[in-house]
Amino acid sequence: MTVEPQHAYTVCIRAVMPQGKRTLADVQAPIRARFGGKMPSVADLCRMEQRAPGAFREYQKPQDNPGTQAALDAIRAKGEATRASILAVMTQPLTCVDISTALKRTHQLINRHLVLLAEQGKVTCEKVKGVKVWHRVPEAAE
Repeated sequence: MTVEPQHAYTVCIRAVMPQGKRTLADVQAPIRARFGGKMPSVADLCRMEQRAPGAFREYQKPQDNPGTQAALDAIRAKGEATRASILAVMTQPLTCVDISTALKRTHQLINRHLVLLAEQGKVTCEKVKGVKVWHRVPEAAE
């Protein structure tokens, strides 16, 4: 395939920079104008922000919010519901993808909950041909 001259395009990319060179004095001029003709030091700028120079702001613990505990409990309850549904689906050895397909959830979420269930001793995992297969522990069946 040959490209005909009338179909060839040239793309020109140039930097979008202001014309001419900016000197340090050009950059400092508006700063000096703002601070009464002198260049402020880092300590001056920190004093304006009311903090010590070169220091990070101190961590301030958030105020206690009465709804925080209720929100955390709701998140934990949702996690327990997900783990309960995983155990309900596991009537036979399954992979994470099989479980996520059955529950219509992401495999990352299911894998995280399977790991938590394994830590609790409710499921076990074995690798079969490079794929993790999850088994429900019989004592966990209810």
